[in-house]
Amino acid sequence: MRLEVAEFIKKYQDDLFGDWVYAVTKDNKYRYILGHFFNNRYQNLLVCFGINPSTATPAKLDNTVSRVADTALRNGYDGWLMFSIYPERATNPDAMHQEMAPEALYNLEVIKETILCFKITEVWFAYGNLLEKRNYLPDLLLKIKKILRDTNCKSFTFCPLSKAGHPRHPLYLSKEVLSLHNKKYLDDC
Repeated sequence: MRLEVAEFIKKYQDDLFGDWVYAVTKDNKYRYILGHFFNNRYQNLLVCFGINPSTATPAKLDNTVSRVADTALRNGYDGWLMFSIYPERATNPDAMHQEMAPEALYNLEVIKETILCFKITEVWFAYGNLLEKRNYLPDLLLKIKKILRDTNCKSFTFCPLSKAGHPRHPLYLSKEVLSLHNKKYLDDC
């Protein structure tokens, strides 16, 4: 069942910041979605996937999310949404769980619900080589790619893949590279 945009916003809207969506667990150990809409417009959103969330909140963005927000603004998007392949908050990916937590499955539900609700047609993969940090991450990525295929959603990156074959993390890309004329669609999604 697809939520309408208004229902989605109500479900995930941050109470303090009306033009933001923000979903975390009560203990704040997992973040499922963080996003900001410019001028209450929802049609053209930059949707980005990192490996796992760090400390970003609507009140205080971290460096990665700041780069995503800046990229959306500079490229004329109506806003942005940030997802993670694994929802556990960790400022250092080496600190992520050794075994996958059940919250990862709920994360997949939120991703699918969001893509359907906003009729997302493309997403930016920007998880870098961190995909290799835990054995469960490639499997979660495959599940996300299946969601994308099932919803006719394409994936892209802003530059060539890393030597290991992964989309590069946004912090390691210049603002010049993070431009629509550098967008490259990925074939494996």
